[in-house]
Amino acid sequence: MWLSKKIIIWGSIASAITGILGFIFLVLPDLKPEPHRPPPTMGAELTDLSLEYGVNHAEYLRSKGLAATPSDFNETGVIIHFTAKIAGFKGEKCQVWGSVYDSQAVSKLFDLPEGRNFTSDADEDRASSELWVPSPVRKGAFFVRLELYDPKNTRLTYKDSGVFYVH
Repeated sequence: MWLSKKIIIWGSIASAITGILGFIFLVLPDLKPEPHRPPPTMGAELTDLSLEYGVNHAEYLRSKGLAATPSDFNETGVIIHFTAKIAGFKGEKCQVWGSVYDSQAVSKLFDLPEGRNFTSDADEDRASSELWVPSPVRKGAFFVRLELYDPKNTRLTYKDSGVFYVH
């Protein structure tokens, strides 16, 4: 008899705690622990590369809400649009950098003056962006190589744009 009363008391306490936790998780769902999941598959991909030709640097800067210097009005180039797909880097910063290559010699001429940072909000995430590419100073056929790096600065992937020409 005494043992069954103890079981009933402990069962009531456990039920009360379960009910209280259930109510708390209903009202404040961010407090609910996440179920165990296997580690995400890690990977990256650059897609949807396209070029926009004859873009004035000052106009590009203004479209981004940035100030232009007088020399920016004299520079033209191309904008490379792209989509970065990232898997397995939730909450971590990955970066896209680019370089301009001579398409005939397949040799690098210069790195782009800026890159893009992406911080994934989910295990698998994607974002679209663009970079302004200054025109090479000499005539010829060129392409842009975009490279996607993980938080440890290891290259995950790269992709080459189509060819553009400077006359």
